[in-house]
Amino acid sequence: MSLIEKLIAAGYSATAAQVQELAAVAGAGVQAGATYLRVLIVAAQGVKRRPALKAIDAAHATFYPAIIAGVGGDGKEAQRRATFARSAASTLRAFVRNGGELKGVDPMTATKGTLRKATRPAEPAERNARAFARSLATVHSSAKRLASRDPPRARVLIVDALEGLQAMLGSLPKMPAPARRPRAPAAATEVRPH
Repeated sequence: MSLIEKLIAAGYSATAAQVQELAAVAGAGVQAGATYLRVLIVAAQGVKRRPALKAIDAAHATFYPAIIAGVGGDGKEAQRRATFARSAASTLRAFVRNGGELKGVDPMTATKGTLRKATRPAEPAERNARAFARSLATVHSSAKRLASRDPPRARVLIVDALEGLQAMLGSLPKMPAPARRPRAPAAATEVRPH
């Protein structure tokens, strides 16, 4: 049974010696980064009475000397080879900082990608609306320039654009009619006696 199979069978609960062995085979095509991330999750989830970030740091501090010993090399070379472990710890910290719940992570399926995706903020609709408004202003000014130089071509392109937008509008779900904006009251003229 390989080391990875042993760790999977143990639910990614690992000893420092197993982490050292994992680090030793990291360069041999073994998915050491994903495996270490899962080991780190299990270890951090097992730390009681500590905030999640401190639990992650404590678990990583426990395993990091074994990682350095396992990757071999001296100084900068050992640090370079241990990047997978620091990256896993950093991803897990970012997950928690961005609102992720450490206790809710399933170590059997967790990857760096799933942790990042779980806490990635949705693109704000307002940003999309602003981008659309900027693009529309650009189209409008381009159409005006073209219309001043080549009115028949401008007419064809404007009609094509409007038809495309109309088709897109037709494919959107029906929405209630927007409320009409009240018109600003006409400026009152003040009559002053002379």
